[in-house]
Amino acid sequence: MSVGAWYLDDADCWIFDIAPGVRVWIQARPPYCDRGHWVAHVDGIRSIDDADSFPRYYMSLERAKEEMQEWLVWRLMRERAGE
Repeated sequence: MSVGAWYLDDADCWIFDIAPGVRVWIQARPPYCDRGHWVAHVDGIRSIDDADSFPRYYMSLERAKEEMQEWLVWRLMRERAGE
C-alpha cells in the first residue's frame, strides 16, 4: 500500500490511501453512462452521511482524482480539528 499516492489495483480501481483504513477509490463506468465516466467512493470515514453525496460521478479521471484527493485531505483535517 502506498499512502498518499494514487495507484491502480488488481480490479482496475484507482486508489488513494491517506491514513490506515481511509481511502478513496475511483472506478471506470460503462461508456454509455451519461452521469459520468468515473465513479468515486470513500471508505473509512464513519461520519460520511447522505449530505456528502456519495458516490460521486466525474467525466474526467484526472478531475476526479484531483477533487477527491483535495476533499479527503480537507475532510480529515476538519475531523481532526473536531469540526
